[in-house]
Amino acid sequence: ARAPRVLLVAHRHPRARPEGALHRRTRSCLVSVQRALRACSGEDLAILNIAFKIARMIPRALHPQIIEALDRFPVVAIVGARQTGKTTLAKVIGEHVDGCVHLDLERPADLAKLTDPELFFRQHRDRLVVLDEVQRRPDLFPILRVVVDETGRHGRFVVLGSASPDLLHQTSESLAGRIVYFELPPLTLAEVTAHGIDTTTLWL
Repeated sequence: ARAPRVLLVAHRHPRARPEGALHRRTRSCLVSVQRALRACSGEDLAILNIAFKIARMIPRALHPQIIEALDRFPVVAIVGARQTGKTTLAKVIGEHVDGCVHLDLERPADLAKLTDPELFFRQHRDRLVVLDEVQRRPDLFPILRVVVDETGRHGRFVVLGSASPDLLHQTSESLAGRIVYFELPPLTLAEVTAHGIDTTTLWL
């Protein structure tokens, strides 16, 4: 079947200034995308449509439970295998919290901010702090206990990491009674279908 024609038009106001280098690169990119889409079959375009839908955040079933837990515990842990959406979910939660601070402990720049973690946490005592890949810094757990006990405020930290026995052991020893765990699985069939995606097209 002949692929449907896709047109991408870069509109330009008649009184707009002459195109600069950025505008020329943008127009060139649009032309390249247009050519690529014209070469796609109808099946390819259907797969692209699914990919765009998935790229948007699919609401996770655990989301409301985690929001509720932040009102009841100082520390919320989201654990699970890699690529299950822990970071994405934490960012969505952080978007609804004023001044949320997100640290990825696999990034040297973020690790450098924790040279003196106790000082950093005290400087951000009124913010939600997300610690991604927290299993890389097991020494932080005793410090988290000290910091949360100083204020007793709920919703201080969200920690993300693998569901390894070591991580659970470290946090249970240091943060007993101060932390609640959520294990995030990969996307479920119910979550995908609720997002309006036809699951019959996901099979190859």
